[in-house]
Amino acid sequence: CYECNTVVGGDCGTDFNPKTAVEVDCGNSVGVSASVISVPGGTQHFTSVKNSTGCLKAVVGDLFGNKHTIRTCYYGDFYNSAPDCGSVGPRFGFAHTLNCDICSAHLCN
Repeated sequence: CYECNTVVGGDCGTDFNPKTAVEVDCGNSVGVSASVISVPGGTQHFTSVKNSTGCLKAVVGDLFGNKHTIRTCYYGDFYNSAPDCGSVGPRFGFAHTLNCDICSAHLCN
């Protein structure tokens, strides 16, 4: 997968240049996946260490209306990515997620 963030480098978003982007082997990486499950009386938060299941490309927004693109390995449930996609923005310190795509091909993000 490609690994970049427009906050750190400007060529990760609409001006994305795969020739200058960092490539990472997500198949050999491990990350933390968080789950929130509703239970009687509240919610439970679980974190687990998982192998990468794909690549992620997300567009997130900050409180000032700026958009940023994040490309990285994805560690969640590939077949049920909606909960993880919704939390990408806050997990990276942004207000919300505007768009999120998960894929499994080599350098697909």
